[in-house]
Amino acid sequence: MKGLEHNAELRAVILVSTTGVREKIALRKSWEDAAADLRLAFDEGETNAEAIVELFTADDCVRHLEPQKLWQFVSEGEFWNVASTGQAAAVAREHIAYLLDSALEDELIDQRDVVEALTMPELANWLPRELLGAVLRGALENGKNRRGFTAVDMLAAAGPGVLVQHVPLADLWNAVVRPRIARRHGYEASPESPARSIPAKPTSTSTRSERAFLEDDEPEEITRVMTEEALGMLRPVRDEPFGDDELDGHIVMIDDVAKAM
Repeated sequence: MKGLEHNAELRAVILVSTTGVREKIALRKSWEDAAADLRLAFDEGETNAEAIVELFTADDCVRHLEPQKLWQFVSEGEFWNVASTGQAAAVAREHIAYLLDSALEDELIDQRDVVEALTMPELANWLPRELLGAVLRGALENGKNRRGFTAVDMLAAAGPGVLVQHVPLADLWNAVVRPRIARRHGYEASPESPARSIPAKPTSTSTRSERAFLEDDEPEEITRVMTEEALGMLRPVRDEPFGDDELDGHIVMIDDVAKAM
């Protein structure tokens, strides 16, 4: 009823059907009075949950109720951790496919979110060979027509209904649904940042290089303790974003620099 504070008409519809109060009176009741009447009718067995839900459609729930509580409702029970076979698994797959389809349709996420979260190497491990063949044919066809093969093309061949049949549901939930739908849009709170540990104070025997990486020192101190040769090795690193392969290469190069110090 609090969610319907500004919708007297829908409050009245629910009260009339569940408590028997007249419509004119129901329209004049505040949400607090309406809640008290509905609670009394519920406690006395004059109405039940099913009757209320029939009058309060899913669209009205989304429109008027708290998103966080709705998300808690649709995600309770950790159904994505069920065994991979049986009726419960079939229901869980259908539910997650529906969540992904709805999120894509309502533009809460896009195809790139799904592919990036699951990663192509993992998708190649999970998807069956015949499906990978269809994906490869699509990529070759796009290349023949001088078009790139995008995440949109990937999900056209293996959409949510297909993914839930082959990708572990826990991976879909923890990589896509929870971080990119629930947390990104505020339906579920992000986990608290871990407490920062306090570094030990450098002792008199600590080397200057060791002290440079402790939290108490200024960031630029790190560069001052590096040799000119080491700094020269780092200069090729670019400021703009780069792909995973380039990132791996730069990590190796930085590691080599550290060893040279």
